[in-house]
Amino acid sequence: GNRLCEEIRNVVSLNPSLKEFSILGNSLGGLYARYCVGHLFNGPDRLFLKPKNFITTSTPHLGIQQTMGFFSRMGLGVMTQMSRNFHRTATQLMLADETLSERPLLLQMTEPGSIYMESLALFQIRILFANYLNDKLVPYCTAGVVPYLPTKTMTVNVMSPLDVNFPHIVGVHDDDEGVDMVEKSLEEGRTLFYRLESLEMQMIYNLRRLSWLRVEALFEDGTNPHDTLAVANGCLSGQDVVDFMLSRFFPVRPIPPRSNDNEPLFQPRTRISISDFSPKLPKFLNPYLQSFFKSEPRTPAESSAL
Repeated sequence: GNRLCEEIRNVVSLNPSLKEFSILGNSLGGLYARYCVGHLFNGPDRLFLKPKNFITTSTPHLGIQQTMGFFSRMGLGVMTQMSRNFHRTATQLMLADETLSERPLLLQMTEPGSIYMESLALFQIRILFANYLNDKLVPYCTAGVVPYLPTKTMTVNVMSPLDVNFPHIVGVHDDDEGVDMVEKSLEEGRTLFYRLESLEMQMIYNLRRLSWLRVEALFEDGTNPHDTLAVANGCLSGQDVVDFMLSRFFPVRPIPPRSNDNEPLFQPRTRISISDFSPKLPKFLNPYLQSFFKSEPRTPAESSAL
């Protein structure tokens, strides 16, 4: 988060004509964004830009302590042993960083009067993009800041695209500030996922002191929506979600026309190959990675773009 603050300050200093500030964070990047804006818009060296859009996509706002399965916990344990920095991040996501003098960081970032909540309140609009179903890494409850988990039986004959141009957008909810999500959920006949006395429920109450626009995306079974929700690439299914985001929240930047639905909105600059990963990982993993990545030569156009 601190490194992100430095990078943003550098960009702002190089572009003195900037008037407005919007930020978008995907997955863990959404938590970095919340931490970052808390420091960007407070203190003597705060940014004097107008905060406009604060957007997160598939972000674990409530952590992952209650939503991780057994195998996910095992994988997380292995990764924490390989990286000291990731160990600290994983501890914070699991709400296990509480000490005698400090509460968990994610909880601190939701407390009324904190620099993080005061900075969030400055934004003109706050948007939560969440996968309604099938997101095993960041389920709907923690991405949408709600106390329940949808089920497939709740989806039958209920969820349908709101617009044919955005087939994966199935719900847009304008949640007012101070809304009681527990009472609202019970009125809708939903079963609460978090205990009333849990830290997650406390974070829901705190974050819901602000108004949020909650956008629901629904992908078919067999896909990994966490990796495709906000990916602007025609070969992946999240293209229309990016189109929706650009058209609704960044209207000053028109969406370039495409000749057909399969043409990507943004061309990828490189192909992923084993050489991109092997220098950074232990050598014994290379044979396993070879089965997942194919090393392909770059086209002349791709080479010139590097």
